[in-house]
Amino acid sequence: MYAPTLTGSGDRSHLRTPDTGLSTHVQDVYELLRWEDLSDVILVGHSYGGMVITGVADRAPERIGQMVYLDAAQPLDGEGLVDVAPLSMQYAAQTRRILDGVDVVGGTAFESQGRQTAPTLPALPENPTADEIQEWVDAHDTPFPWKAFAEKLSLRNESRVRAIRRASVNTTWSLRSEPESEAAQRRLQADSVWEVDTGHNLQLLEPQQVADILVSV
Repeated sequence: MYAPTLTGSGDRSHLRTPDTGLSTHVQDVYELLRWEDLSDVILVGHSYGGMVITGVADRAPERIGQMVYLDAAQPLDGEGLVDVAPLSMQYAAQTRRILDGVDVVGGTAFESQGRQTAPTLPALPENPTADEIQEWVDAHDTPFPWKAFAEKLSLRNESRVRAIRRASVNTTWSLRSEPESEAAQRRLQADSVWEVDTGHNLQLLEPQQVADILVSV
């Protein structure tokens, strides 16, 4: 199992530049597959990570056995996360600022600041969490390059990507957030579909249930 950190986040946040975006993150994971010479890979992406694993599958479809979207974006060619999850991204955009020369969003103030400064936006459902989980998230959450959310995904092998088996593990929260959108409906059209009754960070809130699903995949 490999759990690469994307450039510009977490322990690689010091590598964030104005050019860090979706294509950077696709390259991060693609290079891991290439240098480790991995095949029959099960790619798992959470949230924005769905954008990344879709791009990686496009770059190296011959190396991928299955894709698992863990409450994640499931984009089409030419879409960015701002297109797939527009309301959530409007909230995220409330925290946009320049940090060390980079246009970023988020960090520990993301959810509260986004809600407080965007009273005219439609309300998102309350995202269930637990105090100890939120404390952990706050301690590890780093500002994220806005370009990653805005950049459009460019697929060169879309038909081959769509032929790869796909599992969709959704949360009740995400299905309620933007239920009428086409992008939300894609979450229900995978080869196998699960719903976990919890908040967006399901791997932290319901780790055993998520682990059981991943093993079954």
